Amino acid sequence: MNQLINIEASTGKSLKVFTDLVQASRLEKHGQIVKMLKEEHGLTHGNANLIATKARATLAGDINTPEDLLANLFPEKKLHLKPIYNKIASIAASYGADVTILPQKSGVSLRTKKQFALVTIPNMKAIKLGLKLKDVDATDRLNTAKGMCTHEVVIGDADDIDDKVAGWLLTAYEQSR
Repeated sequence: MNQLINIEASTGKSLKVFTDLVQASRLEKHGQIVKMLKEEHGLTHGNANLIATKARATLAGDINTPEDLLANLFPEKKLHLKPIYNKIASIAASYGADVTILPQKSGVSLRTKKQFALVTIPNMKAIKLGLKLKDVDATDRLNTAKGMCTHEVVIGDADDIDDKVAGWLLTAYEQSR
């Protein structure tokens, strides 16, 4: 989603505007849409490809609102984990108006200008809270991780979100600003 924000910032056009342009063009094939976006709107291939993919999905009725994405992350068999997510999201939102909670297909990104945490649901037993932390040592609960998240905490119950977990989340937030 960050790429979409960057596209809008550089072109002044939202995904909705580009979707309307794609619809007005009456082009249906992905490659034709990418070519049109590059030639007529000056987009790079990567940006044109993303816009074409999103626009075609929207026009086909595959609209993934944040609410839809969140509902898909918590189907009935994982619904018991939603209170854990709700508590994490509530804590993160309390840190400031600059916090964005962005549901995606595979998890929920917590971000300011940069992503500082990622909530994923790897199984039916727990939620994984990935954190981007600099100069923080692992503990028995805070494990090292690979990728964007340097650390992760596995949380099986909302009561497991104590002052330590909230403190790690706050540190990740503060370091992202």
